[in-house]
Amino acid sequence: MSSQECHLLAEIDFWRDMIEREKSTVSEVALERMHKALALAERKLLMLAPERADPAAPTLAALGTSRLSSRRH
Repeated sequence: MSSQECHLLAEIDFWRDMIEREKSTVSEVALERMHKALALAERKLLMLAPERADPAAPTLAALGTSRLSSRRH
């Protein structure tokens, strides 16, 4: 696993934890920004290492399976 992959996996874990922990205490705008940051990290991981991305993740699932499979080829 490359260091970029490690950093992205750590960032994804960070945003998932942050969203879960703060969802009831921050504004909708802040929560939306957190979700966008999570989605960006997941997309970067998908582009860098498609086999490591979790297609069941809510933000990746929103991309749709056809887009996921087309990026793998």
